[in-house]
Amino acid sequence: MATTSKSQMCDVCTRLFGGHWEQRIVSRDGEIENDLGLSRGKGANTVDNDPAISESGHRDGVPPIPARPATQQQRRMWQHRDDHSTKFGNFRHHNISGLKNSAAHGCHLCNLLLDQLPIFQTGGEGEFHETWKFAEDNPQKMFGIASILPHGETEDSSGLLRLDVLYFLDGDISKKGIRPCWISLYLLPIFAPESILSDVHVRTLPQVDAWVSQCRESHSECKAVSYFPLRKPARLINIESQSSSIPLLQIVDGSTIPKDAEYITLSHRWGGTRMPVLRNENEAMYRRSISWELLTNTFRDAVSYTQALGVKYLWIDAFCINQDKFIDWLEEALSMASIFSNALVNIAATCSSDGDGGLFSASNPFLSRAFTVKTRWAAGFPARQYAAFDGDAFHTRVESAVLNHRAWVLQERLLSPRTVHFAADQIYWECRHLRANETWPAGIPFEETGAGSESIIFKRLTPDSEDQTILRSCWRKIVGKYSGCLLTEESDKLIAVAGLAQVVQQYMGCPATDYLAGFWRHCLGEDLLWSTETRRQERYETYHAPSWSWASVKGSVDWKTPRPHFEASESYSWEVKSANVQLIDAERHFGPVLSGYIEVVASLCRAELGAADKRQRRLEYLTINGRRFTCDDTLSDILDDHRLYRQIPEWSANHTAYVCRVSTMDSRLEEGLWESDGLLLERSAHLDQGTYKRLGWVRLFHREAVQEFAESCLLATELNRDEFLWREVDGRYGFRII
Repeated sequence: MATTSKSQMCDVCTRLFGGHWEQRIVSRDGEIENDLGLSRGKGANTVDNDPAISESGHRDGVPPIPARPATQQQRRMWQHRDDHSTKFGNFRHHNISGLKNSAAHGCHLCNLLLDQLPIFQTGGEGEFHETWKFAEDNPQKMFGIASILPHGETEDSSGLLRLDVLYFLDGDISKKGIRPCWISLYLLPIFAPESILSDVHVRTLPQVDAWVSQCRESHSECKAVSYFPLRKPARLINIESQSSSIPLLQIVDGSTIPKDAEYITLSHRWGGTRMPVLRNENEAMYRRSISWELLTNTFRDAVSYTQALGVKYLWIDAFCINQDKFIDWLEEALSMASIFSNALVNIAATCSSDGDGGLFSASNPFLSRAFTVKTRWAAGFPARQYAAFDGDAFHTRVESAVLNHRAWVLQERLLSPRTVHFAADQIYWECRHLRANETWPAGIPFEETGAGSESIIFKRLTPDSEDQTILRSCWRKIVGKYSGCLLTEESDKLIAVAGLAQVVQQYMGCPATDYLAGFWRHCLGEDLLWSTETRRQERYETYHAPSWSWASVKGSVDWKTPRPHFEASESYSWEVKSANVQLIDAERHFGPVLSGYIEVVASLCRAELGAADKRQRRLEYLTINGRRFTCDDTLSDILDDHRLYRQIPEWSANHTAYVCRVSTMDSRLEEGLWESDGLLLERSAHLDQGTYKRLGWVRLFHREAVQEFAESCLLATELNRDEFLWREVDGRYGFRII
């Protein structure tokens, strides 16, 4: 049942759902753009070289249309004509200034559209940052073209429509960086309003209580979600009601509370707020009483909400982990899997950037409920009632929220069986079975955005997941997401993902000793071929992991691996002979690392790093055995630390570069072309015999087949005895990477 409101729309939006619409079947290779008076350019949405285009750079003040997904050759498009017009064409919506004004005067649809604009204004390196920065400064110049089209490429019984609005710079697209872009809403037909819609706004507490009860009673996949035997956290906050409205709060040992007692956890962002934390000097006092005045707004809201849900115990990291005792901290940090997976529910302060924000935001009431509109379309379209809503709200308000950019919080969210997200627009629910919110308490319809997200994949794993390929893919997705999250303490790099690693280890059925600084021993050879994602990463100045581990660099990583139809025996040309890591505590296999190495057998040859394109952060060329690979056609590279691109001459004076080939496969680009992927390694005088450090990832394009390329290029030069540990009969070398 969705929570809706009566539609209140401005005149422009009202016209959108009236008048005449003409449905046309058009091809994807240009007719759509021509019919709209738009043209799609190549690359970065450039304008075609057409004499019909005006000096301003486009036809009729309309810029080129951005590329949309093209999976079929045809597409249906609706064109609009007002009741008093004879010509079908574009439906011109508000400019940004008018959109803001209309939203302020209560147009529900304009509020939903306006809410999506900040998505494009955030992120200094975002593709649309300049566009929406300009839109903020010049709102009267950014116009929208609205269109309505069926959702998806084929008719289905749902009748779901999509409302797209294309915003563009009116009259002038020559300004660099100002690019047209889309925002979308969904229109869901209402066939039985009395059974689908409710005019009563659901109050948050009863709804959350209902979600919890339904999940525990009806969701079979959520009932036994805990990955570890039930063990209470070392400490919890005991909440005792008093005659006054302020409860008595005390730190208690988890081992002393009843076995069947339930507790709630809190995910929050510390930010710059000064907040109380548990230390040696105040633990005795906090066991007697925690002063209400000491609590941040977020902590107070969490206590109140825990009480309201009828739960007596609350876990907050600041109060339940002694920050002065490293062993205590490490023990609890490595127990996150148990702490969060055994909690009744996790409360997430999703929209708060610090402790002052609290759980509840002053949300726009238009955003927390869908609204209904009855169409008056002519030309064969039946009058129908629709509910309009933002189908991507979970992604934008939860997945992309500031809280979920924190590394510790990602782990907390994935480990929790149930999470209540207090987002900027409304409250969201997430468990293994259901994603819902106040607008759609029975489940967000057509919630597709997160179908491949880390949370969905991880939460759907079970101890019966025997497919190692799925488990490895899941771990890579987790690492890819986690590595891009923020950490206050760099030394937490491996610790803040330890709980997730423990769960995956159980599912893989391997011993804990097989976990090696973020990798799994049985698939180490394939997983070492990772690369930094944005060419802006840096290697940590202090040691946190071996250079071959993704945990040694700041920022997002991903994997450059052979395609699924290639067997390892066909594509991989190296072997990992042994691997070992030394831990700070040998009994804590998922804890911090002191050192580590891998010994491999592979093709290994010296290489010369050419000059670097500092702006694009790539090598202009790489030379191997006199053969030059250039960035124009035969070389792709990503160094682990982008700062090296500015320092290659100085670096080369004291270091030697090497290429270690990992795999070769036929290229996707053209027939007869091959791709050899490998690692760039470095060696300097202070390293032991046959010992290297990882420098980055490299891909070489060549036309020789595998063996011919290896013999003519990679194995053609003999290495000195201090450059390897042993040599195989096939010419490959044995060496160590630390």
